[in-house]
Amino acid sequence: MIRIRYVFYIVLLIFALRSCTGCCEDPPEVPFDFTSIETLVPENAFAEEIHLKITLSDTTDHFLGSALFVPDFGFTNAYGLSCNDLFFVPNQKVKGIMIETLYDISPLLPAGTDVSDNFYARDFLYYSLDELISKLSQIEVYFSPESVFSVFLKEKVENSMARFRIEIEFTDGRSMTDTTAIIHIINK
Repeated sequence: MIRIRYVFYIVLLIFALRSCTGCCEDPPEVPFDFTSIETLVPENAFAEEIHLKITLSDTTDHFLGSALFVPDFGFTNAYGLSCNDLFFVPNQKVKGIMIETLYDISPLLPAGTDVSDNFYARDFLYYSLDELISKLSQIEVYFSPESVFSVFLKEKVENSMARFRIEIEFTDGRSMTDTTAIIHIINK
């Protein structure tokens, strides 16, 4: 029982020393360009539950050693570690998101239709892609050189398969396109 008490006091002392050492300097900002797009979809999904996970990233190799969480207990000089992460700042922002269906979703949404307005994003609330773009433009700092977001289809897919083409437009005039894998629709 005495050993547990000593361990408790030692851990408490370490955390007290950590809180007394104060803040470190501001972390460096590392600018990056979005150079890659990848869209992940489930292989099988229910007709009312189609979602796309879109990842925009930089394919440049960054040294992420100091971006990893390394507990230093406040003794940064002794260990030569930084107590802050690197802040990755994108050189461009998302200006537009266009999603086109490659298979018929319903008679009203045939293949080749721009279905961007039929998708929504979600965190605690549901919101349109225009609101998603607004939220993405407000983000100034990332803890890794990427941005990941998911969008959900409002409509029920009446076909046995679904597939989409996504085009992301950036403020610097560039755009990137990705085509999803085929999603097989499960009937309930």
